[in-house]
Amino acid sequence: HDSSFVTHHSSLITRHYIMTKAPRTFYLLHGDDDYSLEQEVAVLRARMGDELNTSDFDGESASVPEVLNAVCSYPFLADKRLVIVKGMLAHITRKGAGETGKKAAELLADALPTLPEWARLVFVERQLLADSNRFVKLAKELPNAYEKAFTTPNDATGWIFRQAQEVYGVDIQ
Repeated sequence: HDSSFVTHHSSLITRHYIMTKAPRTFYLLHGDDDYSLEQEVAVLRARMGDELNTSDFDGESASVPEVLNAVCSYPFLADKRLVIVKGMLAHITRKGAGETGKKAAELLADALPTLPEWARLVFVERQLLADSNRFVKLAKELPNAYEKAFTTPNDATGWIFRQAQEVYGVDIQ
């Protein structure tokens, strides 16, 4: 009697931990600051350190099933699979995407909450997506998601000086 209670209780704790500490499997990086976007993608690539389990897609030509198939495939001799998709979300949610875009957006929105824990699906959008965009909302709500906007700094000169100092250790006079 006691052992079944402990087993059940342990299972509930484990399930709670898994649900609250879900690994981030869905990333949304967007904005008009191309440099910072690329830096963030480079950091994610470096963390993976495994080109064999990394795929890149052009979101305007790749299909949602193709991207989901890639990210859900079990990684080869590794614990994660990184899939980077550029431009898909803006493409499938744009005005004029029609029924095809709507179906693609539905399929993707349904899949994102249930990505396998080895998946690292990164969407890179070279424009700032509105807070009302369904994928921005999802990225902000889902426990397995990460959203970050990159906007070009108003003070470009100050930004260049800071980058020179932080990245290269150089003071520009």
